[in-house]
Amino acid sequence: MRKSEVVASQFSSVVRLLELADGEMQMIRQLDLGVMQGLNQKLMELMDEVEDAMYETCAPIEMAEDARDAEIAALERRLADLKSKEIV
Repeated sequence: MRKSEVVASQFSSVVRLLELADGEMQMIRQLDLGVMQGLNQKLMELMDEVEDAMYETCAPIEMAEDARDAEIAALERRLADLKSKEIV
């Protein structure tokens, strides 16, 4: 698994936990509608921040991995080309 996928998975886990918290908040919403609406808004903002952080963190990692993979593929093609010329 690529580093960007591992990091994205960890952020996704955080988002899932926040979504679970949201579900729990909905269950206790009857306590005080005004307080719960404020908490719900804060939770939504936090979820957005976590998702933004995930993209900000993972995108550069993924771009670097893609560039490295492309470089490796080019080097492998070059090596194969050199080997084929050596055999002839």
